[in-house]
Amino acid sequence: MLKAKLVAFFLSAVALFLTAYSVSAGGGPIEFQVEPKGSLNPGEQYVVNVRVYADGQYPTYCKSCYLKLGFMNPQDGDYVAQSSDTTDQEGRLYAKVISKVGGTRTIYAIELKDADGSRITANSTVDLRYSSTNPTSAPVTPLDPPQMVYPADKQELDLEGAYMFKVKPVKGATGYLFGLFQDGVMVYENWRDSKTLSSGGEFALWENNPFHAKFHNGEVKVMIRAYINNQWTNARETTIILRPRGGNTTTSTDKPFLWLLSQQFVAPFGRQVTIKFGWPNGADGNARYNVFVKKTGGSGWEKQLTEEWGPSAKISIRSDEEYYVKVQGCKNQTTNCADSPELYLPILATKSEKVIDQSTSAQQTTVNPSDKSSQKALALPAFEPSQQVMVITDSSAGAALQQRIEELEGKLQQSQQRQSALEKQLNQILSWIRSIFPFFK
Repeated sequence: MLKAKLVAFFLSAVALFLTAYSVSAGGGPIEFQVEPKGSLNPGEQYVVNVRVYADGQYPTYCKSCYLKLGFMNPQDGDYVAQSSDTTDQEGRLYAKVISKVGGTRTIYAIELKDADGSRITANSTVDLRYSSTNPTSAPVTPLDPPQMVYPADKQELDLEGAYMFKVKPVKGATGYLFGLFQDGVMVYENWRDSKTLSSGGEFALWENNPFHAKFHNGEVKVMIRAYINNQWTNARETTIILRPRGGNTTTSTDKPFLWLLSQQFVAPFGRQVTIKFGWPNGADGNARYNVFVKKTGGSGWEKQLTEEWGPSAKISIRSDEEYYVKVQGCKNQTTNCADSPELYLPILATKSEKVIDQSTSAQQTTVNPSDKSSQKALALPAFEPSQQVMVITDSSAGAALQQRIEELEGKLQQSQQRQSALEKQLNQILSWIRSIFPFFK
């Protein structure tokens, strides 16, 4: 009898636990875990860990299930960034969540689908508790977002090239958060995916970054925040449009397109830039193109090339200055002309001849995992000491350039040696001819 009562008590306890910490979805529960535990001040960040179970013998994980989380009764300044829009092989994903409104805020499953795309009813929720007032400091004053330098809103970028961004430096900022969203999902964020914050307001996603291949043709929303005195600024939002090189490269057929194909550093302060240009739907054989450059802050455009045929050309400019480039396309050589969108070219090498490494983003900010105040402000899971984030100072591009220069110098020396040997042999032949034919000069 006692044994039967103990078994019944154990089963009741398990049922109570599942009822308190999970909600059924399609026959299986959704479990939430929130870090940190306890309440936060408005503007601070929770990490919400989610695990989704499927129908079947417990535990059966909902693998590759689509899940979209959001706030009930959304307010201005709400921020939800998921690690993925689908669960992993163990039914897991997580989201970073920020509310600027005090009180209890509820996160729920807006939409849940299984791997086959069938909708699953999910009434799952979890409460986040934000204090109504900040007990330790004055009320937080919202900070203005950084001001965008480039690219312009709705500017078209080469899908296959680097995606480069810059905001005006914010006084007192110790780092900048760049997040790129496509199809409503965060595809890349420098903190989430690289554990770094960009410094100086600059960030680039280069072609050799694995996340670069995750983007496709179309619009990408970019959100940028600066981090000042343990507080994030409001987000600066802008949109870029990625276009492939092969098809129609601009939404307008009334002006030519312009792409950056490559840049090559030329010591000590030069670079050779290869650009591609043309009309979206083609043009007759009479089309000609003039290429113009302008230094950032400069007063006017300087014509670099005249009446080019295309579809590509090379220009030479300094590597230690910023430039804008445009082409003027004339369908009938000198008439029916239009300007392309402007192409921004950031500094490629400093005056100390250090080539900027294009295998990573701009110089990054170190975050010390032992600094608990920094961890609380960023509201991210703690790192082990062995996982300390380091400043990226990869100089592989400079080393590769130096090696290439040394190889070219070696080939030049070999060529000079071969030339000297040939000249010596030629002189010997001429001397022999003169000895036989004295009249030969």
